[in-house]
Amino acid sequence: MRNHLLAATVLALSIFPKAVLAGPATQPSAVAEVDTNPEATLKTIEKLQKPLPELRFSGNPLSDVIDFLRDVTAANIYVDWAQLEKAGIGKDAQISLRLKDAKLATVLDAVAKAAGPDGNVSFGINAGVIEFTSTAQLSSRMLVAVYDESKSSIPPEKLADVIRSTIDPAAWATGSSIKIVDSKLLITASMLNHRRIAELLPSLTTPVGGL
Repeated sequence: MRNHLLAATVLALSIFPKAVLAGPATQPSAVAEVDTNPEATLKTIEKLQKPLPELRFSGNPLSDVIDFLRDVTAANIYVDWAQLEKAGIGKDAQISLRLKDAKLATVLDAVAKAAGPDGNVSFGINAGVIEFTSTAQLSSRMLVAVYDESKSSIPPEKLADVIRSTIDPAAWATGSSIKIVDSKLLITASMLNHRRIAELLPSLTTPVGGL
């Protein structure tokens, strides 16, 4: 059985010249980053979808929880402590939660919510690394990535319309963009929105010929 996520979110930046990858950012002085290791990013996306055994945290420090998740998943998780401290979140922030058979992505969301109940903590993916940081940081960092939808039964133009209307609609008028090249979606967006796009596409697309 073909992996649905693979068919929906294969990233292949190397097929485009640098001139095409250049895209607008949220501010004139900002520069959109390019995912330099799309293969690693794809593997990380797969890891985020894998369920974990029952997890119990009872007032454990955030730093210990992240270390534990690194150990049990072998995921490359980077914590931007400087940005979290700006958001009022320290290494000793207490995490209490219990989850069973939850995906790593769900666990990280729950940890982020426990650490920052005001929604000021989240995570994104870049070059295969899960970056656990402030929501403000993820929203301000622009990233260019390519989503290969050539095997999808849904036209790329339709997918682009759904993304624009579903994922942070205001962003597409203030720096984010979607270009279609050979049935591939070349997307410039914040790291936070790229993560949302990667989570959205598998629920929308059906590979030609079935799963």
